[in-house]
Amino acid sequence: MQLVISGPEWIYDISIISKIPVTFARIMFAPEILVTIYELADYYRNEIAWLRLIVRDSAVTSELWIRSKNRTWRFFPVTTDPLVEIDREGNRIRNGQTAEDLAGIRKVKCGRMSEAAGTGFLKKPGTNTL
Repeated sequence: MQLVISGPEWIYDISIISKIPVTFARIMFAPEILVTIYELADYYRNEIAWLRLIVRDSAVTSELWIRSKNRTWRFFPVTTDPLVEIDREGNRIRNGQTAEDLAGIRKVKCGRMSEAAGTGFLKKPGTNTL
């Protein structure tokens, strides 16, 4: 694994390199992790655009990794197609599967459910939209 420190070409944070495959990952903090993929795609649209500049094939991939303050992670391979979520093993997660799991964990930790996703949790500072 290689960590990228800085530079004008900083497109990703780490590269995971073995003989084959190679993964370039951008790691971002999410103020609220229990939101839809569409909200995450909109919030991180600039980072996704940069990751899409990396040339990919079956052996080279780029991914967006999202983490919360509670150490919850979500993973998304970045291609020219719309985002889909994968688990830690790289298997695609079906719609609703992760949200239900994470909501159950959050309910136990907080003692209550947060408001439904889509209420604007992921607003960038100083803006009223995602």
